[in-house]
Amino acid sequence: MKKIITEHYERVTYKTAIKLLRKGEDIYITPCRLNPESPWHFLFNINKDILTEKDTTFDGYVKSIIWYNCNSQTGTYPAYYISRRML
Repeated sequence: MKKIITEHYERVTYKTAIKLLRKGEDIYITPCRLNPESPWHFLFNINKDILTEKDTTFDGYVKSIIWYNCNSQTGTYPAYYISRRML
C-alpha cells in the first residue's frame, strides 16, 4: 500500500479500515488513483449507521463501489482513508 497523508485524510489498509469501522469511526473509500483532496474526486463515507440502514455488509458495499466506480482511469481497486482529525 502506498502511504498517503494529505491535509485532511490518511490512507489506511483494509484491515485497519475494518477495525476502525467496528469501533464506530467513519471510513472513506475512493478509487486508488484519485486524490481525496481534489475537487473532482468522490469519497464514499461508510459508517455503522449506513451499513445497518441499507442492511448490507462492508464487503458488499465495497464491491458495489468497485463495480460502479473503479476502472482503468480512476483505478482498479479501492483506497481506504480516515479523517486526520481522528488521529
